Amino acid sequence: MPAIFVLYDPSIAMCALLMAVASHFIEAVTIAWELIAYGAPVDSAPPMTLMGVFSTWVLIVCMTNPQDYLTIDDGMLLVMKILVGLTWATWATGVAFGIVMKKPAGASMN
Repeated sequence: MPAIFVLYDPSIAMCALLMAVASHFIEAVTIAWELIAYGAPVDSAPPMTLMGVFSTWVLIVCMTNPQDYLTIDDGMLLVMKILVGLTWATWATGVAFGIVMKKPAGASMN
């Protein structure tokens, strides 16, 4: 959906792109939470990885800004960088606690 804003009016696209990155972060948090708290299957990790990849992709486009097409707001760019970092931190946490430290089936919870 943010692509519509980019095509329509690049001067307002930054808000939509920031919301997309925030959405990726929230989805990564949700997946990590399900892995850690509810023992979701390991198949849940690839979508969490994709959230990091997609948010990084949006950040790179905003940072490189080909042909100065977008109107980049420095404050929003900083928030986007923080959210991308948090998305990858969430990924690392989800992988570390949800997959690597997962208890074998039938293990005691004590």
